[in-house]
Amino acid sequence: MDVEQRFALAREQHRAGALPEAERGYRAALRIAPDHAPTLQALGILLFATDRRDEAFASMREAISRAPEETVYLVNLGGLLTQAGQLNAAIDMCRKATQLAPRDPRGFFNLGVAEQAAGGLLNACAAFETVVELAPHDVEGYVNLGAVLSALHELEAAQLALTRAVEIQPHNADAQNNLGGVLQRLGRTQEAIEAYERALSARPDDARTLGNLASALAELGQLEAAEAAYRTALSTRPHDARLHRHLALLRPHQVGDADTAAMEALWADTELKTSDRVQLAFGLGKALDDAGQHEEAFNKFSEGNRLHRATLTHDAAASHAYLVDIAAVCSTRLEPLPVSSTPHPAPIFVLGMPRSGTTLVETILSSHSQVDAGGELTFLGDLVRACGERRKASYPSVVNRLTAEDRDWMATEYVRRSAQLDSHTVPIRQDRPLQAQRDRHLLVVLRHLLLGAPTIRLRYHRACSVLLGLHSTDGALARSLRPCARGG
Repeated sequence: MDVEQRFALAREQHRAGALPEAERGYRAALRIAPDHAPTLQALGILLFATDRRDEAFASMREAISRAPEETVYLVNLGGLLTQAGQLNAAIDMCRKATQLAPRDPRGFFNLGVAEQAAGGLLNACAAFETVVELAPHDVEGYVNLGAVLSALHELEAAQLALTRAVEIQPHNADAQNNLGGVLQRLGRTQEAIEAYERALSARPDDARTLGNLASALAELGQLEAAEAAYRTALSTRPHDARLHRHLALLRPHQVGDADTAAMEALWADTELKTSDRVQLAFGLGKALDDAGQHEEAFNKFSEGNRLHRATLTHDAAASHAYLVDIAAVCSTRLEPLPVSSTPHPAPIFVLGMPRSGTTLVETILSSHSQVDAGGELTFLGDLVRACGERRKASYPSVVNRLTAEDRDWMATEYVRRSAQLDSHTVPIRQDRPLQAQRDRHLLVVLRHLLLGAPTIRLRYHRACSVLLGLHSTDGALARSLRPCARGG
């Protein structure tokens, strides 16, 4: 057989999973023609699959040197470099591919994957946008674009990308699951449940989607259905500590029940990762506390905290500098924006540390006919992070870099997202839907003073703030707001 025949036979063996036979075939072909680029490329892919990465990369680079016009070789090597964690090299390789073949979406796709893995979310977003522009029916391009936009907290744009993916391929489980996640973050929990169910119709035993479905059902108070979803997920992934913990938080436990026994058996596994042991410690602590075994529960909570603390790093100087930066932001006066032609009532923000009385104040204020309780919404932090990505600055320095347009967008977007919340997700006053209407105020609880206080003033200069449990050191934060009440 000549080199082409040997290569073709080895490639068929490779595709069939007969890797030893395929490797022998590739090497036989290279003995005939050592510079045969397709064989060098295919052998490199096989070597990577069998954990011989250095040999794999050497073979693939040799293929590129023999056939520099074959940009797919650059694309493939870039993809494998990403898998190997060599992200800078992967990005460089994929960029070369896009420069040589600017109309080939494959190079941009692998570039997006590499940039995303390296944390370059804006670059990844641009790459995936190019993918779907060049290949308008590329479902994976839209799925990845949606994931990056979601990470950038651009939730509406993420929803659009993922909706397009499911329009092209309705039974794509990843697209439906990711769409559900975005809808849930937007507070549209019932729509999220429907997306998760569509994902499960395509992939019934997917534990990740089952867990997401369970969390959404729990949000709507459908606890029995949520429990059933968690149990189904655990039937496929019985060693998933996170699922065990969520199930433990969902239901009461008794001494010696099966769920507690399952967690204790998993806890005894000496090979258990620290992150999983932390999850189990808190799940077991909850179960033991339910069963009245309070000392044992306390010990488990303490162990969970100890393990979790060991994974954290603390830089006192950096923390001090962070607080100084926040104080500086709080001391800076922002020019008020013009009042909107269609103003909404001033929102009411309840700020306080945990256990400072925020829930009680929320309950009292939301009993008023003109107040709707929104609970602990995450929109404010999402919007600040989204603006930070745009302005290439992190909080709190981003505050003073925001334009009037940024601030107006944040306020408008906050009201719009709040208006879309499902009425079932409102923890208080469920007898009426939560809507940001002209005649009612939206009440929001913020238990992160360092984020909440400075960012409220970005746009809501008319907002009322209820400050609870403030220490004298919180004065800079308090002065930055317009309080309507203050508790000690």
